[in-house]
Parts: sequence; C-alpha cells; structure tokens
Amino acid sequence: MQKLAVYVYIYLFMLISVDPVALDDGSQPTENAEKDGLCNACTWRQNTKSSRIEAIKIQILSKLRLEQAPNISRDVIKQLLPKAPPLQELIDQYDVQRDDS
Repeated sequence: MQKLAVYVYIYLFMLISVDPVALDDGSQPTENAEKDGLCNACTWRQNTKSSRIEAIKIQILSKLRLEQAPNISRDVIKQLLPKAPPLQELIDQYDVQRDDS
C-alpha cells in the first residue's frame, strides 16, 4: 500500500510540474521559456528525468527494505573494511564519489 502511495505522489508531481500546453499558436515562445532559456519540451524532459531518477531511487530503497538512504561517509567505510592492499587499491581505483572528471 505504501508503494502505491509513493507512485501516486510521483504521478501527481509529474502532472503539477508540467506547464499547460497552449492550443492557439505553438510557434510563439512563452514568457517563461524566454526567461529560463528553455522550451516547454526541454522543461518537461528535465522534470520527467528527475522524476524517473527519484522513482528509481525509491525502488532501490524499497527492494533493500530501507526507508531512506544510509548516511555513511567514506571515512567510516575505510575504517570498517579490512586494510588489505588489493581491496584498498580497487576501492581507490573505482571510487565513484571522487570528482576526477
């Protein structure tokens, strides 16, 4: 029942976040699009992308039977894991939280 409520909230969020479409003349840009520099389709695409990502996060948490994402820092992980050199090298090599890009 809780999953259904989450999906309903996501659906309502998507409906609210999408701007109404003008039926009279589609060639005229709206004032909102001129301010943000984005057309309605781009805005809708951004909103749906963020909604999909949030839905995926909710699905992962529900499959792990968690209410929220665990709050654990990298320092705690290093303390908990054994200090085996090959394991530590792999962790350092494939660290996704590091901003080297």
